[in-house]
Amino acid sequence: MLFRSVVFLAWGTASGFSQSNTIIDGFLEKEQADYATSAYFILSAAGVIPETASPAEAVEKARTEWGLAPPEGREAVRLGEFSHLLMKAFGIPGGLMYTLMPGPRYAAREIAYLEFVLDKTSPWRTISGEEALGIVGEALAWKEARP
Repeated sequence: MLFRSVVFLAWGTASGFSQSNTIIDGFLEKEQADYATSAYFILSAAGVIPETASPAEAVEKARTEWGLAPPEGREAVRLGEFSHLLMKAFGIPGGLMYTLMPGPRYAAREIAYLEFVLDKTSPWRTISGEEALGIVGEALAWKEARP
């Protein structure tokens, strides 16, 4: 997983990603990734928001664009919530179940199917900052490989 995070960070540096290293380092060290910062990294990597936007602006964009909102009463993002936001931002088409019932549960299954997550694919578990950036790195690689 660390390798995927390094790939994401290398992409960021190569493409002019201007966030401070302390923000990235702080996020990588989090045992539980928070929704706002996760939304920021997902949406900026997908090109939905500019790199100069804030995590709060990313959350607002997710709310207005797709009706997705951060969880009430907790900061930590769960794999399903993260996956759902990732699929929306990157335009990842889902399988039959996601098409019929788009949401966190089937988004996590789709992300696991695409092998962005290789272990512990429960949509209700929290993810670390390192894992979150690794998944975003996998989504970037998926996007680059598409015609």
